[in-house]
Formats: sequence, C-alpha cells, structure tokens
Amino acid sequence: LMPHMHLLGKDIELFATAPGGKERSLVRIPAWDYNWQEQYDLKEPVKLPKGTVLRVRATYDNSADNPLNPSSPPKVARLGEQTTDEMCFVFL
Repeated sequence: LMPHMHLLGKDIELFATAPGGKERSLVRIPAWDYNWQEQYDLKEPVKLPKGTVLRVRATYDNSADNPLNPSSPPKVARLGEQTTDEMCFVFL
C-alpha cells in the first residue's frame, strides 16, 4: 500500500468495506509527512472478497497555519504533478 499526497496533506486512511458492510482500515497515517511516501506492507495478507469497496479519506490544511504550505498567502490548491500542487492516491 502506497499512500501519496503532497505538502498540504494532514492525514490519510484507506478503508475496505466488504459486502455486508463490515469495514476495516488497511493503512492509516494520522500525521502525514511528505517524506513518508513509502510502501507499507501488511503484517498479514488481507483477503478481500469480491464486491469489496475501497475508500480513501484524507484531510488537507491549506491555511497560513500550516508551516509546510508552499503558498504564502495560501492560494487555491489544484491537482498536479509538482510538489507545490496537490493530489491524493493510495496505490495498491
């Protein structure tokens, strides 16, 4: 699992919801750090039955209070490839 955001990211989590509604967290980074864009291996493999829905939840801080905000004053964040742009993915 490879969570990926840029400098405005605050936290990110990947959930799996199996048919029937049982939800579990597969990876959670409660204090995102841009330098942590690494691969996270599960201790035990997780079998996901057909019909499982994967959902990513992420929070951003585009305020002047975020010391990592690349824009001063803050400006609208847009999707893009540059570190000063923003994105949110979890590669599997």
